[in-house]
Parts: sequence; C-alpha cells; structure tokens
Amino acid sequence: MFIWPFPIANGGWVDYLRMGFGKQREFIYELARLSGVFSEVSDHGTRDQIAFHYVTQLQISLSEHGWSVNLYMDKSWLEQRNLYNKLQDKNSRKEFIHILDSLLQEGFISSIIYHDGSWEDFEDAREFLREFTNLVDQEESFSFLIGKHLERYSPENHAASILSWVKDQMQILLGAYNYTAWHPSANNYLEF
Repeated sequence: MFIWPFPIANGGWVDYLRMGFGKQREFIYELARLSGVFSEVSDHGTRDQIAFHYVTQLQISLSEHGWSVNLYMDKSWLEQRNLYNKLQDKNSRKEFIHILDSLLQEGFISSIIYHDGSWEDFEDAREFLREFTNLVDQEESFSFLIGKHLERYSPENHAASILSWVKDQMQILLGAYNYTAWHPSANNYLEF
C-alpha cells in the first residue's frame, strides 16, 4: 500500500507539506538579532515565521509527486556569508567539494534557486561552488538546496519502508548541515 494522505487529509485542499529542522531557538534569535530582522517585529509568532526563512534547515516534504529530503539554505545572507567566508580557506573549500561530491554520488542533486523563482541543477560540486561564490560576490538574492526526491509510486514509498528511507537520507545530509549551518561557536565565520 502506497502512502498518500492528501485526498483523505482534508478534501484535497492540502497539496504540499514541508517540515524543517534546524537550530535551537536561541541560536535562531541570535542570528536574527545579528541580521536586524527583529528590530521592528514584536510578536513571537511573526518572529518564529521570519526566523524560519533565515536559517539553514534539513527539510522533509511531501507533495503529489512524492517525498523530498533536503538541506535548504533560504535567502539568508548571514548564513550564506558565513559559508562563503568559511570557503575562503583552501582546505575548507576542498572539504566542502568532497562533501558535495559524496552527496551527488548518493543521488542527491544540488540546486540554486534564483530570486526570480527559476533554478539550476548542478551535477558538479565545483560548478555549484563557483555559482554560489559568484552570487554572494554580486550580492544576489538566492537560495540553495541539496536534496533527493522519491517518486510517489516508488517501492520505498510504502508504509513499511518510508520512515527508514527518510531517516537514512536525513542522516546522510546531517554532516553537510553541520558543515554549512551557522553556529555561534562551532561554525561561526561571520565578521562584524
């Protein structure tokens, strides 16, 4: 039996679900404070919603096309700048290329989503890094994701195996998350 909850869930109104996992709340607030995005927002619900878009996340999503597991960095210039600064070191750059090459060999795809909504997939880690660096240098607004998709009718999309598939893919992405995501002490390359 394939898992497909949408028609049952609420009369077909839901067509896409996404859940993100990221930083501890205090780290989100610190990053948002550094960026200044909370200077005029006082209610906590709005703060949480804004913070969701300013942190690197591991995401699980479900749509009519299937499941996706992603490392996602939204248009957060602080997170992007942190990674950019880290990658100025030759050894860090080599390590990132190795991480990305390993993910690509595992069937993940690296993509950049441009400010106009278009995107480009990269099958080569060096090309991805070149485009990432170029966009940060130009101060362009963009997001990126490194993800894997499981088609709706895939044999793994079965009640007995989908949880294992999702867990396995999240585990594979965890090292890349820890490498790319800002952390106040373990991964802080921001300069103010």
